[in-house]
Amino acid sequence: KECARYLKSPRVEHMKAARRVLGYVKQTTTKKLVYSGILKGNMILTGWSDADLGGEKETGKSTSGRLIFLGSDLISWNSQTQSHVTNSTCAAEYVSLADLVKDLEYLKQLIAVFLDVKELIVDVHCDNLAAVTIANNVASQDRTRYVDLCSKMALDYARSSGWRMTHVK
Repeated sequence: KECARYLKSPRVEHMKAARRVLGYVKQTTTKKLVYSGILKGNMILTGWSDADLGGEKETGKSTSGRLIFLGSDLISWNSQTQSHVTNSTCAAEYVSLADLVKDLEYLKQLIAVFLDVKELIVDVHCDNLAAVTIANNVASQDRTRYVDLCSKMALDYARSSGWRMTHVK
């Protein structure tokens, strides 16, 4: 991620970092991901989200991170800079949570088509209690005008679909 930020005007330290990444890739060509197998029946799609507040020093934007598991197997992960600056940790976590919900819905549809799964349980986890409370409670969303409409729509979809959103420490 750090290397990609400087593609337009890389400096010597960026080229060194890129070489280090390529060296790692070259040394690990024999490594692979192994999935233990997909169980039929009640499958669980679990997502974890996290964010930092203003982690990108140049723009003040936060970074979102998410992991998605199908059963006990990691099937997707992502770390990206959020599209806009947020004014609180809660808002950054809420935006990250909404991005996770969008990814989970996309993967849920793929799994339904390719694995012919009729029922898929979806669990969503976030480490910010305020963000989870707002996501689970429609009434508290009235006090979050600063959070963009897309985030509210995604989390409203998750809530109406019966997805479980929980706080984790």
